[in-house]
Amino acid sequence: QCNAFFHGSKVCYFDGGHVIFPAFCGRTTPFGVVLGEVAEWSKAPHSKCGILETVSRVRIPPSPQERETVFRDRPTSGRFRRKIVRLNMISLITQTERRPVQNLPFCYLCGKMFAAGDVKNRDHVPPDSIFQTDHKDPLILPTHQACNSAHTLTDEKIAQLIALRYGKKPSDPKHRRLVINPQLGALTNLDVDEAVWRWISGFHAALYKEPVLDIRDNCALVTPFPRGRMVHGKPVIDPILPQHAAFVQAIKDNRAKNNLDKVQCNKGNLTYECVWNQADNNGPWMCFFALDVYDWKDLGKVRDQDARGCAGFYVLPSGLVPQGAALGISERNVSPNHDALDPFAP
Repeated sequence: QCNAFFHGSKVCYFDGGHVIFPAFCGRTTPFGVVLGEVAEWSKAPHSKCGILETVSRVRIPPSPQERETVFRDRPTSGRFRRKIVRLNMISLITQTERRPVQNLPFCYLCGKMFAAGDVKNRDHVPPDSIFQTDHKDPLILPTHQACNSAHTLTDEKIAQLIALRYGKKPSDPKHRRLVINPQLGALTNLDVDEAVWRWISGFHAALYKEPVLDIRDNCALVTPFPRGRMVHGKPVIDPILPQHAAFVQAIKDNRAKNNLDKVQCNKGNLTYECVWNQADNNGPWMCFFALDVYDWKDLGKVRDQDARGCAGFYVLPSGLVPQGAALGISERNVSPNHDALDPFAP
């Protein structure tokens, strides 16, 4: 049973722990309620990792190895030119690049290899229902039917939330999955972090051809939606993780060097980028990542919190880096960073 409270001009909700403060920018929602800031619940931990308490403890490895390739300008030309080819970068941008991962031999949700007789289906990552009709150009991964169907309701909810960015709403009220308190304007039944982490597991599987489980045991995630806690009966908005600025800068620096593993689909309306760095003293490898869907940071903008993009990190249970993954460059602050909270802004 969720409870709601007022925080200044914002309406939030809580369930005895953390709260999240998304916003609909004062627009009228599909539910007929005019909302300023709306809150929803997330059970995800802020971070269980002590590795990233300070940026200085992260060791950026040397730049990825490069090779120099010499090739002829034209078949009939006597001139030659040199081209630097970076070895470590994986991209799944075109349909041709994404098509092979539809045949991965494992279910990315449970991590088990498919066996004879398994009932499989094709999962759109993220859900196809998030995107406009003319933006249907998905990343598709194979799953067990039972594994995929367990997330159907969450997929419907997150799709209805993000679709507000372009004004889409269910025409039939019976199909509206988000629960809104009409008096307080509080969204009470969606765990955004759970959905995002599931997508990240899919992106990892697609990029590195391996399943990943238990990444939330050693991780941090900042979504566009501010969150807070109830302390002695009063709401306290949590500050943005201090590591978030480091994630953003790392992504921008490596993007400037064309050194990010990347998934892009749905006609460019979803972009996921990541790079791997190792902690000091030969510590575990950490994947710094950034995710954007329809410039969704504006959904979480509130008056006393700056809009922020989605970024975070995770560590594999093995502490190792996947084969062929992009390794972080050694240069720092090589890219302009006018918006330190958004990895996709200039």
